[in-house]
Amino acid sequence: MTPPRRCLQRHHRNAACLVGALLICSQSACAAWAPDLGPAVVVTCDPNDSDPDVEISFKTDVYDAILQPMCLPCHDPKSGAGVGFTNAGLDLTSLPGLRAGGDDAGPSVVVSGSPCSSQLLAKVVGAGQRGSRMPLGAPALNTEQIQAIHDWIAEGARDN
Repeated sequence: MTPPRRCLQRHHRNAACLVGALLICSQSACAAWAPDLGPAVVVTCDPNDSDPDVEISFKTDVYDAILQPMCLPCHDPKSGAGVGFTNAGLDLTSLPGLRAGGDDAGPSVVVSGSPCSSQLLAKVVGAGQRGSRMPLGAPALNTEQIQAIHDWIAEGARDN
């Protein structure tokens, strides 16, 4: 189905016409306008610590090694480029800020003892509830970094 002819005339920028055109547009007719998002991402998550004999330190293994260099450029409220804080309300400058969560995930950003329920882990593997894989516009975290976040959460997300 095509958009109404009156919308294609001089007043094609009229929002009401655009809404009307989208409402009557069938899925097959609009397929050419939709971006190819590819197949759905299926992520399996093991809730267990990968190596219970090795304790993951929040300060050393998570904050200093991952959050500070990879996440603070966007999630620091004091940064002029803090779009992650401005847009999502997520302050990653401290453990209390991380635990408070952002506008969307709230306290489910880190669910102590449950990495598979934690949005922080979901976002870095690209399976978050909303938005893009993090860090946005940067290379994905490597396997070891993702495992460190996973295991820190599985161990209880302690301040150590």
